[in-house]
Amino acid sequence: MELALGKSPYCFNFDENGDDHSEPSGPLGILDLLQQIVLEPSPKLPKNDAFPPSLEQLLDKCLKKNPDERPTPRDLYVRRLRSHGHR
Repeated sequence: MELALGKSPYCFNFDENGDDHSEPSGPLGILDLLQQIVLEPSPKLPKNDAFPPSLEQLLDKCLKKNPDERPTPRDLYVRRLRSHGHR
C-alpha cells in the first residue's frame, strides 16, 4: 500500500468517499505507529480511479487484523491463476 500511495498509509485519514482529512504532521513515532497498527482499523486505499477494485480487494484481504482471516501466499497464487483461466 505504501508503494501505491507514495508514503505510509498511516499518514492519511480517508473517509468512506476517499476524501483525505489528514492534518499535516511529521512522521509518527514508533510507539504511536505501533498503537495505530494494533488498535485502529486497517488502512484502506482512497476511492478513486487510480486503483483498480482488484487491488483494493487484495489489500483488504491481506491487511486483516486476524491472521487466520488472511490468505496464504499459495491462496493468492492459486486465485491469480484461476482469474487468468488456469486450473
